[in-house]
Amino acid sequence: MKLRIQFTKHGSMKFIGHLDTMRYFQKAIRRSGIDVTYTGGYSPHQVMAFAHPLGVGVESDSEIMDIEVGSFDLIGGPDAGKNTIGNERECLLKALNDQMSEGFTIRDIRLLPDDAGNAMASVAAASYEIYGLPADKYDVIVDAIDQIMSADEVMIMKKTKKSEQLVDIRPGLYELGIRDGVLCMRVDASSAGNIKPDTVVKTLCEKSNTDPETFSYTVTRTEIYGREKNGELKPLIEFGFKTDWLT
Repeated sequence: MKLRIQFTKHGSMKFIGHLDTMRYFQKAIRRSGIDVTYTGGYSPHQVMAFAHPLGVGVESDSEIMDIEVGSFDLIGGPDAGKNTIGNERECLLKALNDQMSEGFTIRDIRLLPDDAGNAMASVAAASYEIYGLPADKYDVIVDAIDQIMSADEVMIMKKTKKSEQLVDIRPGLYELGIRDGVLCMRVDASSAGNIKPDTVVKTLCEKSNTDPETFSYTVTRTEIYGREKNGELKPLIEFGFKTDWLT
């Protein structure tokens, strides 16, 4: 059985890299007593997949991790032996949250259908909030946003390990605007067209003649999306079932 876990990452935890975050959750899941499935072979490890690795220094309201479990029972943690029938989701939420350090919070756990895609392969888009834009530049930044969103193409120089190439990011800019002084965006986050929020900020600075070195900003990822069969974006957590796990 596959479970999709949604968690937050804030405060000092934003400085923990992806590999350390993965190790942290492996230990937390083991301590919680969740009946997680392990791979075979000489070096078994938990069957676990993260949707979209978060950059160091970026906070998040919605990180996604998939695991496989053999049952909904708690088999080795402090609540082992408790009957979870009819209350599976709440028991697992509590057991895992009890192992979280400050900065990590488990927001939701959903049961995935058997044919659900891998979390990482399912990522289509992500939304971000950028805090700290200079207030005296709001007007020119708004003008730059209008210029970008009305353009047929927005070419940037994308660097790779071996070369540089011009890339059009306009098709992957789904939403871009300022709300209550916060720059909000929803962008392509798929493996084929991943757009980083820093790239959008840099492009806005170029269009508005703003020196990015004159201000500091922080980034919070607010949601990760997959695509439904009709092409519409939907939060990845909502591809799972919240209730009726045993029916």
